[in-house]
Amino acid sequence: MSKNKDSNHPGAEKYKKIIARCTERISLNPDDKFAYLERGDALIRLENPREALANYKRALDLNQSLIKAYYGMAAAHIMLGSKRLAMVEIEKAIELGQRDSAT
Repeated sequence: MSKNKDSNHPGAEKYKKIIARCTERISLNPDDKFAYLERGDALIRLENPREALANYKRALDLNQSLIKAYYGMAAAHIMLGSKRLAMVEIEKAIELGQRDSAT
């Protein structure tokens, strides 16, 4: 299981600023799928997979075709020790990518 190590992470301040900026964007527009996606990415960088997962899920609630959110969820699942769930998310991303390239 991953432990939140954000205070020791190189570039932690940068990611904390991104999180704060995204949180502000979300407070202004709760349906900003890209703010949830970006905040999830910053949380992954700070080794906070549980919160990242919640943000990726919310982004996908708003738009199920966000391939990057599936990859982010896969990374979070790997950090949490669930390779099986990570593979499920990667397969969804690949399937979406194949559908996008077929159209």
